Amino acid sequence: MSLDEATLNAIGLQLIESHHIAAKQGLKFISTPGGDINQSYSVISSQQSYFLKISSNVKRNFFSSEFDGLSLLASIERIRCPKPIALGELKDRQYLLLECIPINASGNQYKLGNAIAELHQQSTTRADYGLDYKNYIGSTPQKNTHHGDWLGFWLNCRLEPQLKLAYQNGFRDALINKEKPLYQSIERLLQNHNPPPCLLHGDLWHGNSGFDTEGRPVIFDPACYYGDRETDIAMTELFGGFNSDFYRGYNETYPLNKHYSKRKTLYNLYHSFNHLNLFGAHYLNGCLNKINRLVAYSPSE
Repeated sequence: MSLDEATLNAIGLQLIESHHIAAKQGLKFISTPGGDINQSYSVISSQQSYFLKISSNVKRNFFSSEFDGLSLLASIERIRCPKPIALGELKDRQYLLLECIPINASGNQYKLGNAIAELHQQSTTRADYGLDYKNYIGSTPQKNTHHGDWLGFWLNCRLEPQLKLAYQNGFRDALINKEKPLYQSIERLLQNHNPPPCLLHGDLWHGNSGFDTEGRPVIFDPACYYGDRETDIAMTELFGGFNSDFYRGYNETYPLNKHYSKRKTLYNLYHSFNHLNLFGAHYLNGCLNKINRLVAYSPSE
């Protein structure tokens, strides 16, 4: 549902008075698709267009963490993302103003894979995993406490919070008997795996990528942290939308480890748990199937 004209005009006035938007004759707001969490608008001034996200249902640091994540991705200078311009509040509503990049869903997937590989390859400057602040995966808080080992980070910051939330959401009976063997399988998979921490998009499904009008790859709506690059690539396989050219572009630039195919099920379990917690029991079988595959895994395979 679109906001009323008075609210939009009040936000527009704030942006003009703060000098984030230059406009002599007011602003035009056009409602645009923007996902399940926010209301989104193209904001058109006499000089430029912008993209505006507005919500009354998010935590105070929700948009600021997106602002910081986009700034981090841009700092690597390997792939385009919308420039974050301004954060603000109006009564009970928060908003985020971004550069407007017209997006095409289709384009050169080889270039996209190459750009993601370069992002991962050029951002391995950290000695530990995590981030300096909490952010969000969808609308779910995402813990990013610093860890020196990848196994510890994955258990403490990824699996355990989602599993605890699933229990709170009524799925304890379906999952409790799986918990111990699942933890044992994770330890087998990750106990000797400490990859270089690199900057991750964190939510790299096909709906968060595209191409600008010049055909350059673009990514947006990040859930950034420093971790195993395989987690980004695993998520590209979870819902599809990336073709063989994408993976060729990635691997020709920064080849994946031969054991990636074993770990990707674990990494996508995190996102399956998150969908279970956000959207309900429709995602339970997907979680159980992944758990069963992980428990059946043998290190000798």
